[in-house]
Amino acid sequence: MPDGYHVLTRRPQALYFHGGVAGLVVGSFLLPACEVEGVEDDDWYLPLSHPFCFVTTDLLQAFHSALNCERERGSGTVYRVEPIGHLWLDEDDFGFNYACRQARILAAMHVPSWAREAFKTDAHSWSEEWVQFSQPTAIEEDAVRRARKKLVARQR
Repeated sequence: MPDGYHVLTRRPQALYFHGGVAGLVVGSFLLPACEVEGVEDDDWYLPLSHPFCFVTTDLLQAFHSALNCERERGSGTVYRVEPIGHLWLDEDDFGFNYACRQARILAAMHVPSWAREAFKTDAHSWSEEWVQFSQPTAIEEDAVRRARKKLVARQR
């Protein structure tokens, strides 16, 4: 390669996950609760007013959400998803969680037995440890701050 040339490599796309209600079909879409029919009396879908569905790049977060759903409803699954349209940082939750208008389900997977057993043994401690390791690093927080500044500048 001649001097001064650089090989360009494309970064792999982020993988997004959703942990929640079992039984969703691969190829279908996650939708905001306010767009899902027949869930008005289901506490899992509250609040119904949010016009977003939620995804994460943190697989442990997806395991945690699926296991919480399983504890509350009797079944839960982790889905690999593709957000459709714009992503917003979900500031109501810690970690790398995002809100989007909808997401296509690409794959469904069971929560691994090691995560299930850890959660059953002591859900509270497991959750606290997961929170500790899901905190963004200083570098990641700086990247989010810079992205927010760019977004604000574009909106002006």
